[in-house]
Amino acid sequence: MKKSAFAELIAEIARRTAPATAVATSLVSPLAQAASGDLDPSYGDHGRLGPIAGLEGPAWSIEPLEEGGAILGGGYIERHCYGWYCYYDAEYEATGFVDALSADGAIDAAYEAAQVTNVEVIGITRQADGKVVAVGRRVNVRNAHFNNLVVFRLETDGALDAAFGTGGIVELDAVAFGSRNKADAVLLDPDGRIVVAGARDDTLIVLRLNPDGSLDNGFGDGGLFTGPLHDYGAGSRLARVSAGGYRVTTSDGASCRILGLTADGALDAAYGDAGYASVAAAQGGAACHAIALQPDDRLLVSGIASGQAFAERLLATGAPDPSFNAAEVGLAVSDATAIAVAPDGKILVGGDGLRGATVMRLQVTGELDALFGDAGRATIDLRSDGGAWPRIHDIAVQPDGSTLVAGGDYATFPPRPYAARLQGDDGADAQGVLGIAPGDFRGIEAQEVVVSVRRTGGRSGAVSVAYQTESNDGYAEAGEDYEQVSGTLHWADGEGGEKTVVVPIRADTGTTEEHESFRLALGEPEGGAGLGTRHANVSIQPDGAPAGQISLEYYPDVVGEPGNAEVWLYRNYYSEGEVCASLDIESGTAIAGEDFRLESSTFCWTDQDQEPKYIVIEIMDDSEREPNEDFRVSLSTPTGGAAIGPRSAAAITIAANDSPSGGSRSGGGGGGSTGFLATILLGLAVVLRAARRRFPGRR
Repeated sequence: MKKSAFAELIAEIARRTAPATAVATSLVSPLAQAASGDLDPSYGDHGRLGPIAGLEGPAWSIEPLEEGGAILGGGYIERHCYGWYCYYDAEYEATGFVDALSADGAIDAAYEAAQVTNVEVIGITRQADGKVVAVGRRVNVRNAHFNNLVVFRLETDGALDAAFGTGGIVELDAVAFGSRNKADAVLLDPDGRIVVAGARDDTLIVLRLNPDGSLDNGFGDGGLFTGPLHDYGAGSRLARVSAGGYRVTTSDGASCRILGLTADGALDAAYGDAGYASVAAAQGGAACHAIALQPDDRLLVSGIASGQAFAERLLATGAPDPSFNAAEVGLAVSDATAIAVAPDGKILVGGDGLRGATVMRLQVTGELDALFGDAGRATIDLRSDGGAWPRIHDIAVQPDGSTLVAGGDYATFPPRPYAARLQGDDGADAQGVLGIAPGDFRGIEAQEVVVSVRRTGGRSGAVSVAYQTESNDGYAEAGEDYEQVSGTLHWADGEGGEKTVVVPIRADTGTTEEHESFRLALGEPEGGAGLGTRHANVSIQPDGAPAGQISLEYYPDVVGEPGNAEVWLYRNYYSEGEVCASLDIESGTAIAGEDFRLESSTFCWTDQDQEPKYIVIEIMDDSEREPNEDFRVSLSTPTGGAAIGPRSAAAITIAANDSPSGGSRSGGGGGGSTGFLATILLGLAVVLRAARRRFPGRR
């Protein structure tokens, strides 16, 4: 049987044997062929390494090694709060890492990089002799606005290079250079000198160091070029042209420009408009995240402008290149965060896609290369329990045409680094990754929720994955709130894309409910595929749409004489139209007007108003000895389409806090063992109320 016919047969069997709740939404390809841009199955976990649990912060930079491995660098700044007001009582801790990765996508345990205290690593580069230069900033423990630019160099085994700076470290002196400066990018000149771009306060700076770490006095003013107004948080990128000059990104927060510098650190007036070339000038609000130089000194720039991703190319003069049009970049990703040039001249662009981290390959003229990934795009789906948030920060193309990608998973706190390798044009067959596709899975009673499961990163071989609905302690119950669903999804050899699982949501019978949720869980894939996101959290829309659900909160449960009980009324979830609800008072052993003062009344909210209503119930003092007394408040008669929620009533107790004749009275009217009991009850009421506010949907 021919392979194409066999693939079609497998697909037909899969369609016929799949449960009724599983629906295929992708077409079957007649042949399973390895595609450039597929995840490399020989690297890490089906082409992915991470998120790496032992490291804190995203990976900002990745540098390929000759033997196929790489050096990964990154870091993070974390704030630790120690007081009630974190702004005034906090400490800041920076973490940085430089790690070696093996060719098969694992952390190289033999490489033990020195830890530089309280330094965030932002950029790295590798010398011809194998030594690694890293740059970043040292953070002041008490004030994150005070930073010192730091450059350090590591030996080939990861130890600090004692021949560089002071003990391997160069740090700008705060007296001479100010207390707020940092490095964002680094590159090496052919003669071993080190060029660093960064910021000092709100000004761009570029400095050049000699191989021993001393400032190069032949560059700029004593080794330093001070540039234009520059947004400190925007970061800067750096490239070296063939004649020895430099190109640096600079941003004032509203626009991005490319600065041209000569080899000796002076403004290159022949570049652009008096040394500056505009990027995405017509769009405004631009931020340049990455640059890459082609061998002919044409400069590729990627970033975001007016809320849309872009990739542009400038001629060697700084003028826009009319032969380059990458309009499809703005359609494929929301932000273009990384860019690189392959040896064959094709261009790799990475960014935040609508369906996750995305890498595109462009032709030299800017069009998507349809032979790469899925019609020009490759998706990186990291293994995660409930959904990763991978962001690409750097791309490096290896000599064999494969692509290394580095970034951070921002679904965790702190973010964790990851790396991935995409195959070149001579890649091997890849089974790909099966996982929950990104989406907002919300159900409405008596309707259906559709959850998408996708195959990305390869299409070789027939693969499958089992699924089932299960509880996630979100209070939704199978058989009561949703139908229990289970089965297996199948992809034939050569088939990619998404399939769907349909879960019916049951209608409740007369009970108003708040947010509830459950999840759809995937098992381990069969057929050699990897696993991406394992679980989809499915929420069931609360009752009361679109007007709102009215609920009641109160504090405390037990109150002494004299005192106050507090009640809040909330309009939750929705706010369309004008709505009202009545707060009713029901006397029990406590009598309205004698033991407490509050009358039944109606409270209203206008359209789009969700401001809570605050009511104080006065607990009256008397001279009689009484046991515990109680009364009740409750919500009723909603109008405007609103619903009364399950938290709609409160039983409030007035503590037995009157002392016998001649006895002493403690604060709040309590005394003796009765007062002690009231204190305990008040404390318990605080705890229970806090629990209700933390878990409002619990029944």
